[in-house]
Amino acid sequence: MARSRRHLLLVEDTPQHQELMLKTLTTTHPEWSIDAFETGEDALAAARHTFYDAGILDFTLPGITGLEVGAQLRALVPDMPLVLVTARGSEKVAAQALRTGFAEYLIKEGDYLELLPLAVARAIETVEAAREREQMRKDLLRRTEELSALNAVSTAVVSSLSLQEILAEALGRTIAVLGAEAGAIYVVDAARRRASIGAQQGIDSATLALLERWVPSRTGIRRLMEDRRTITTLADIVRLESVEEYSPEELAELETFVATPLKASGVLMGVLCARPRPERPFTAAERALLAALGRPIGMAMANAQLYQQTRQQLHELEASQERLMAAARATAAQSLASGIAGEINNALTSIRGSAQMILREKGISPAIESDALRILEGCERVARLAESLTSMMAQPEGRRAPHNVNRVIQNCLERLKQSTEALGIAVITNLAPRLPTVSIEGDALEQAIMNVLINAVEAMPNGGELRITTGMEGENVFISIKDTGEGIPQENLSRIFDPDFTTRRDRGRVRGLGLGLFVTQNIVQSRGGTIGVRSEVGKGSTFTIRLPATRPSEGTPGTEFLLWSEASEEDLIRCAGLVLNPRTRQVAVGRGRIEGLTKMEARLLEVFMRHPNKVLKRAFLMKEVWETDYIGDTRTLDVHVHWLRQKIEDDPSRPRLLRTIRGIGYRFGLGPADDESLFDD
Repeated sequence: MARSRRHLLLVEDTPQHQELMLKTLTTTHPEWSIDAFETGEDALAAARHTFYDAGILDFTLPGITGLEVGAQLRALVPDMPLVLVTARGSEKVAAQALRTGFAEYLIKEGDYLELLPLAVARAIETVEAAREREQMRKDLLRRTEELSALNAVSTAVVSSLSLQEILAEALGRTIAVLGAEAGAIYVVDAARRRASIGAQQGIDSATLALLERWVPSRTGIRRLMEDRRTITTLADIVRLESVEEYSPEELAELETFVATPLKASGVLMGVLCARPRPERPFTAAERALLAALGRPIGMAMANAQLYQQTRQQLHELEASQERLMAAARATAAQSLASGIAGEINNALTSIRGSAQMILREKGISPAIESDALRILEGCERVARLAESLTSMMAQPEGRRAPHNVNRVIQNCLERLKQSTEALGIAVITNLAPRLPTVSIEGDALEQAIMNVLINAVEAMPNGGELRITTGMEGENVFISIKDTGEGIPQENLSRIFDPDFTTRRDRGRVRGLGLGLFVTQNIVQSRGGTIGVRSEVGKGSTFTIRLPATRPSEGTPGTEFLLWSEASEEDLIRCAGLVLNPRTRQVAVGRGRIEGLTKMEARLLEVFMRHPNKVLKRAFLMKEVWETDYIGDTRTLDVHVHWLRQKIEDDPSRPRLLRTIRGIGYRFGLGPADDESLFDD
């Protein structure tokens, strides 16, 4: 086994002894190199700029003693192996040597020169063994701290399903564990080729702006996924793209961030990066720890996004179920209203005919003539009531057009002015200026708002305060109508939008048909909006209507619609003048208008567009759309087709695209029907 090279320090003031010691040491250990000095001061001066593996010191020296030299050497190198050689051995000197830190003690007598190399080697081995034990202890402690940190980060990130909470907690713990100066976590949307900083700490605004310039390409994301390195730098990641936009100084700044990709099941979720403090670069162990921390963070990000997607799908399912229930209630109410109106008109025909026959008779008394006229007048009133009932339940017809919400509200309040003044109701409006319009047919918006306002006024028979507020919430225009009336009991809140439900009473008798709020909900929901209510008995109610704001491109004839940037040209489906983006569920209709579809509507339209001019049976459609042989009934399918038709065929000037083949199914397209292609498998 090859011996290790050592560099020793020898301090001996007697030239003869010094020469003998040098000869003995170099003869037994030729791999050792030795610097010899006669005074302690000279030895200390050399030790301040030269590292020595061990020191051999004579006790008696001119000036300071060997013990004092040893103490100062141990101050420079705390675990330096030292051997004390003295001609005057005593227990007192030996005790002082041990207290000072000398590992070996020799007396200059007999065969001490033969023992000297053994003593020096033993001192070196003892100290090196102690060093190894200390290093093992430090390694074990560091590994324990790393595992503890890894467990802490893993526990922290799995304790929440909120992506923002996960990112903030993970980044904070990572910076603390590594002792880093700053750090950030990118959230990567590989499908959209986007990256955004989800959390950052300790980064100044200029550096943050530099970090935010990274836009990953498909090639860059693929290369990053294929790169087997778990640790790199932000500059290396940027170099996967084009680096022409970065100056050498900016690339140097990105080089200071150590980064690791965050992956989950082979999908790139993000990038974790940290910048060490200038005076303390990351060790290899800390860089490995950074890579290890990236694994649980990537999985937690995937779980959080999956949770958010599940919640969104559940929300869409609940909204779809609510629309189905609303459509069913609307159909039932329309059928009921039409039936009632028909029966009333049938009875009125007989009554009106009898009254007219009485008036044609000659010689009737003035009293009978007056009664017959009153009967005819009453018939007319009842007929108008029946007509208003059917018109109230019917869907507004005509093409959608942009409506100014504030102006509609002012018109409604003007119509109610006499009632509010008579009841002593103070009307307070807070209408947002420059509010976007909403796209809706005819007087549907006025009818919806008027129904809510009438309810609010009738809830305050002894006066009160009516407050109307408008504004924007995201992409929706909201209308808040608040009254200080009687309020709605908690048990009735879930029923107030049902047809034929009313709490209006006049002298103990039920008054009204209970259709106002039902009609309002039907109008709002069928146009992609929502209506909600908060109420407290004795304090009043607040109804809030939300409707999608008109997009800048809507209602602008002659302006080509803009293709959305989230999809490439080959991802779009084109057929019969429509362009469908199946991922974002947007369909561009004609010129200047883009509609948003529900998940079911988008899937249904995609099936139609992929089979133009073919008759598609209902069984085939249900299997294609729901991906199973049978879910729900054909009535559910017909409702979805009805909603889809409303969104793509509300322009009477354009030819119809979606036709019903009675008893069979549907056909989509502008060309002649291919009657031989009945899809029923």
